[in-house]
Amino acid sequence: MSETRFTPGPWYYTSDYGGFELADHDGSYIHSELIWDSPKRKTLIAEVDGRTKNNCRANTSLIASAPELYAALENLLKASDAFDEDIASVELEKVYMAAQKAARAALSKARGETP
Repeated sequence: MSETRFTPGPWYYTSDYGGFELADHDGSYIHSELIWDSPKRKTLIAEVDGRTKNNCRANTSLIASAPELYAALENLLKASDAFDEDIASVELEKVYMAAQKAARAALSKARGETP
């Protein structure tokens, strides 16, 4: 696998921040939240907008889960490669179970179920 060039995860957004609202050109509001590289908010990764607070939170959850989704795909490819190489079934099961766990966790974060 090649080395990534994006800011390493996990990325965080915090509910205590609460986001902010901006008036759009038509008088409606755009809700905005921020994604950080750490809970201490050292480096801003992204500002995420949405038409409603729920839409904004869903967008934020999806974008903040990008590093985990990337890692889950890498793990699934490793499991697939291990299957192709026909490695020992015990080792294959470990790789597969780890890939499955990472994929489930990344999807949970993307759906906003876990931070």
